Amino acid sequence: MDPGDDVLASGELLKWTNYLHGWQVRNFKLTADGIISYTLLNDTTESSRGSVKIDKMILQLHTHSEVRFDIVTPGITWYLRSHSPFDRNTWTRAIEKKKV
Repeated sequence: MDPGDDVLASGELLKWTNYLHGWQVRNFKLTADGIISYTLLNDTTESSRGSVKIDKMILQLHTHSEVRFDIVTPGITWYLRSHSPFDRNTWTRAIEKKKV
């Protein structure tokens, strides 16, 4: 097993897809090598649908929502929503800790 495969955080987050489908639940994980990736909820192959290296991203918290945060990179923005403020804090702390 590659040391980068060590999972620092994982769980369900809602990701904004588009105006037709809106918020969709996805499985996210943050690995020790500083990569956040996600898969479809019922994907048994666990093949990544997208990934971002955290040293290339900016984390933006929403002041109007305790469950919203965005991951912004030069090429793409992921609009995310957690199930609770506790979940958002867990994710943002894990990301910020790994970025340091």
